[in-house]
Amino acid sequence: MLGGQRHILFAVLVGVLSLVTLCNILFFWESFVEKLTTTQAQDEVNWTRDRKFITYRIFQGLNLTEIETTVCDNRGFHESLSKPGILDFHAQIKTNLNILYVGSSVGNQFTRSLSRAVMRTDRQIIRWSWNRGNENTQISLTPDGGTVAGIRVTGLFLKRGKDNKRSMAPQGGGGWLSHDVREMKRLVHQWRQVEPIDTGYGEPTSPCEVETKNANVTTNVTTGNPYPCEEKNFDIVVHQLPVEWDSRRFPAFPTNKDLNETAGLSFDYLGASTVILQTSPITNNIQDLGVLVATNQLIWDYAQQFEAHAKESMHNSTTPKRQILVMDVFAYSVFLFLQNSIEIGLIPKKKGEELKARLNETADYNEFLNLSMALQDVGAFNQTIRVRGQTRHVGQYCGDLKCHSQSMISLDGMHWCMQETGGRLDAGLACLIQCSLHDDAEAGETTRACERSCNTKYMSLVPVPWERGQKLDAFNVSTRLTGLENY
Repeated sequence: MLGGQRHILFAVLVGVLSLVTLCNILFFWESFVEKLTTTQAQDEVNWTRDRKFITYRIFQGLNLTEIETTVCDNRGFHESLSKPGILDFHAQIKTNLNILYVGSSVGNQFTRSLSRAVMRTDRQIIRWSWNRGNENTQISLTPDGGTVAGIRVTGLFLKRGKDNKRSMAPQGGGGWLSHDVREMKRLVHQWRQVEPIDTGYGEPTSPCEVETKNANVTTNVTTGNPYPCEEKNFDIVVHQLPVEWDSRRFPAFPTNKDLNETAGLSFDYLGASTVILQTSPITNNIQDLGVLVATNQLIWDYAQQFEAHAKESMHNSTTPKRQILVMDVFAYSVFLFLQNSIEIGLIPKKKGEELKARLNETADYNEFLNLSMALQDVGAFNQTIRVRGQTRHVGQYCGDLKCHSQSMISLDGMHWCMQETGGRLDAGLACLIQCSLHDDAEAGETTRACERSCNTKYMSLVPVPWERGQKLDAFNVSTRLTGLENY
């Protein structure tokens, strides 16, 4: 009897201990799962914050505020350019990259357009060119902590232009100020409000420039708040090459040496890992198409040579990854010029359509450049008109053969009608930046093939599929999407 009770008591005790053990196991398991889930979530947050990304979507019907719509209003818009997917869309971009545009007043247009496409949350003007409305140095903040900056340089970005106030916009010569570059880099590191400076002769207002530095922090004597002076480099530098400004050496401009110096400053001084060179488009400043074609040939060749040299240097593991891509804005301007010339009767329709088909079919930049010379061969490029003392190309500037109206391509023969043309420029740039983030082994194609795909798709008039949208709202897209897909 007693033995049986002991057995029962022992069994109960074992059961209780087993139950306690099971509860402890369940408790520790739940804790482990919760910790694992938290860790994974934190890793995802860290991945999103630390890994560079850019993604974009194409929308028709976006309400883009502050875009330059009034200057190109009330102009003829030909039926062929009004078809869906040609010029009726804009890009909406999501990125945490730090992107710098270097260029002339045209580069300023591109900077403003891109800063709107990234859904900027704030913008700071570091310096005005000559009045409050013409930016010299600006920077915008993206919702994901990236930046889009722009610096106005009337010439190539070269060492000789450093701190050369006399050659700053609106004058030619390529002047730029090193303390403005430092201030842009400080805002890349930590966003804040800044006090704008007027003209190239205005003195810096940053406490980091006007006060004695103490390590990396300077006290702002006005507010008493710490003003960090640390700087952070740009990831991407885009050069809108304003070659027409250097009349001293054009048409023998730029040279390989010039481009090499521009790229070197972009990598070593601005800190970029990727440089994007834009080919020079048709403008009223260019009177000889052959000279423009030769200039763009040089830009393409330089990028190819740089790539070949970079591959040879890849064996050195200490060498940082550096790459140069080309955004073919020249091709975009050729397609616009050609289509407008066909519409107004400057080029016979049959001949124009045949040329357009051949331009669309080629994937080789050398062949495209050679084919584009047909615009001069048929006499279209040489058809000009004098407007307010300046020469304009009829095929680019005019909305009809007698130029009684203006086209929706260009405001004045040099600046762009961004409401109509900006969508392709923003999307093309976002696409190329995605190419720069590719791991070729993962992507299954070379960066150069990706570059060609982006230029073919956006620096042309090939119809682009779009979604419908009403305004620039935030959108949810996996930040791991850095391939060729739009979304």
